[in-house]
Amino acid sequence: MNITEFEGLLSTIKDKLASKKEMLPEKDEHTWDCRAREAFYYLMRDVFQERFGMDEKQFRKYIFVEKFNPLPGEKAGKIFDSRLYPDATFKDDDGRKLAIELDHGKMGSKIKNALVKAGILKLVGDFYGIVVFFFIYPPGRTFTFKETEQKVLRFYKENLCTQVLLV
Repeated sequence: MNITEFEGLLSTIKDKLASKKEMLPEKDEHTWDCRAREAFYYLMRDVFQERFGMDEKQFRKYIFVEKFNPLPGEKAGKIFDSRLYPDATFKDDDGRKLAIELDHGKMGSKIKNALVKAGILKLVGDFYGIVVFFFIYPPGRTFTFKETEQKVLRFYKENLCTQVLLV
């Protein structure tokens, strides 16, 4: 499997994550990040089984999710004496990696913070690209990017191979 095939799944993954959003409340007894990673792991396992007929052992060769199937070795690098870890990583047959960030919030400033983290991952880590699945809360709320924000998103996509998908 290669990165192009995986990128072809992004719309499907986004839609499936959106259908699970109600089951992933913003507040709960466990941190949102841990719950989001768990939901993402099982969703990806199911997508790979449906699309490619992969069992879990095969799937775990391609998708690495922190706390479930962490990427062995160096994760993403270090900056300001602090390690960077994406929430998940897709690694293709050629060894190219795509970092996957799962983030959430109510305000645009949270999207800005997610973009900054993704940009740093791209600059410091050994990644072909970055995908941020950003969950807008509360469920049902929408967010429309203004012209300036679209310009920033284009810059990230063209220069840092980073894209944001709103869930």
